[in-house]
Amino acid sequence: MTPIAGILFMSLLLCHGCGTSESIVRKFKTKELYLKKKIMVFPAIDHSGLPSDKAGEVTENLITLLKNSPRLLLCASPANPCPTTGMTLTDFGVAYYTPEILEMAGTRGINALVCIYLPPVEISRGKGGIWPFRYATDTFKINMIVNMTDVTTGCLLLSSLDSEEMTLQSDKIKDMGKSEVLNQVFTKTMPRLLERQASAVIQNLEKRPWTGRILEIRNGTLKISAGRDVGLVPGLMFTVHEHGEAIVCRTGITVDVPGREVGRIRISSVSDSHAMAEPEEGGPFLPGQEIVFIH
Repeated sequence: MTPIAGILFMSLLLCHGCGTSESIVRKFKTKELYLKKKIMVFPAIDHSGLPSDKAGEVTENLITLLKNSPRLLLCASPANPCPTTGMTLTDFGVAYYTPEILEMAGTRGINALVCIYLPPVEISRGKGGIWPFRYATDTFKINMIVNMTDVTTGCLLLSSLDSEEMTLQSDKIKDMGKSEVLNQVFTKTMPRLLERQASAVIQNLEKRPWTGRILEIRNGTLKISAGRDVGLVPGLMFTVHEHGEAIVCRTGITVDVPGREVGRIRISSVSDSHAMAEPEEGGPFLPGQEIVFIH
């Protein structure tokens, strides 16, 4: 770059401020190799009192929003075992999964499990308008909790509580059934709620390193739980971590904390959903060990 060109380039940055520099940084970052995270969204657990078909609509709409992220890969939830019998819901709306569910997800290369919980709709009475034109109102508060669990460790990555409110004039809805009123509230408030919750899931996953696991070892070659579907290509390098300490949480759930790094492996061949890797350094390598993408 000539001195004049350099001065012009710096002037351009100064004139446009941080916005331009951030834009340039984003353009460079988009060229970096990024492995997609596989996630599985289970049907919403519905205690809201909304019309019966709305929980399914919430689940499908969240999936649609998450699919907009080029860095996520959505996987269908299993019909068997039933998700509602494969998880425990705490009093705070936090979902924990059975070891069987986590093992199923791990063998399929799933990075995270997402569960939606819809608590009961809160309804409060109040007053609107100004004196002497006051009138009675009903305020409806719809809450949504989105939980996301790391499949490898069983740890909770995200428990996002968000809500939307809508106030209606009482005398205008007094002749409407509760289901009709809630449907009106749902239609108005849910899109904004879902947009924010989808954004919370995407941002949380994007800041985390990609992880997977060793599925099996044959003649010194390692089979890992990801393939071409998430962007793997031959030559990529991963660190391998031994099984960590098992910790019992306050909820009674036991999780495994990733242990120390035992070595590194490099991808040698890739299929659609799995890949083969060769030891690069360290060891011993064993099925079930966690792998972390480095470059």
